[in-house]
Amino acid sequence: MLSLVENCVDTFMEVLDQKTEKGVGVEMRNLFQKLSMDIIVRSAFGTETGIQRSQGDSAADTLMASILQSLGQYRNGWLMYFASNMHHTEHSKACFISYVVF
Repeated sequence: MLSLVENCVDTFMEVLDQKTEKGVGVEMRNLFQKLSMDIIVRSAFGTETGIQRSQGDSAADTLMASILQSLGQYRNGWLMYFASNMHHTEHSKACFISYVVF
């Protein structure tokens, strides 16, 4: 666990160095938000998001985009599961259609 946090902090320091080389003011709040989210996601889900290196304005927006991209790999599997296990009830059809649309 400690090495995980160290890796996240190392990335944070690299990003901070890159931003300070330009000689322009740095919005630390966004950087710390991204560091926090990176540690939480790596600890909870064991996946690297690259959120600290992203150019997005908000850490939440960047994280949401990353999560949606990561979860996209499971979409086809779930579609096949729902399609093969439907018992042709109206509720099943409605659930399947709402899943496909959204």
